[in-house]
Amino acid sequence: MLVKPIDAETREAALQLSGPLIVSRGRVHHLGGLPGFCSVSDGRVEAAVYYCCEDGACEIVSRG
Repeated sequence: MLVKPIDAETREAALQLSGPLIVSRGRVHHLGGLPGFCSVSDGRVEAAVYYCCEDGACEIVSRG
């Protein structure tokens, strides 16, 4: 298993795990535009986590 930043190669597969939108703390997040990390095993994205950093704070907004 390899853990790496979500990039152009893995983004679509990562979005399939959790969908394109998530609501967290009353705010809609478009996951396609957020940074994140994914785990890849045998060429397949197995899990993903997205985060949002603003105003000196970082929040995990979704995982799949």
